[in-house]
Amino acid sequence: MDANATRAAKDVRDPKLLNILRSRRRLRGRFSALTLVLFFGFVFAISTPIAADLAKVRVAGIPVEMIAAFALILLVVVMTGFYVLWSNSRIDPLVEDFRREHGR
Repeated sequence: MDANATRAAKDVRDPKLLNILRSRRRLRGRFSALTLVLFFGFVFAISTPIAADLAKVRVAGIPVEMIAAFALILLVVVMTGFYVLWSNSRIDPLVEDFRREHGR
């Protein structure tokens, strides 16, 4: 095994790196689950008989389902923006510290 492979094997077991990866994975998992619940909940909600009655309801000529779909997409964009801000403010400094400690 060469020096880079040995160093990589040590890095993988480093508690700081594992903590960084764990916190990132946790937030990504929660956001993924929330996104799935929102999308499938929306699909379920618009496929019910009650939704057929709501299809007649319009706000400024726009069907309520279309407004809800746009709001859902906007919410996912906001969640993505939050993830990027969180990652840049919390994870990136930890990664930089880890790199500095390990001479990279």
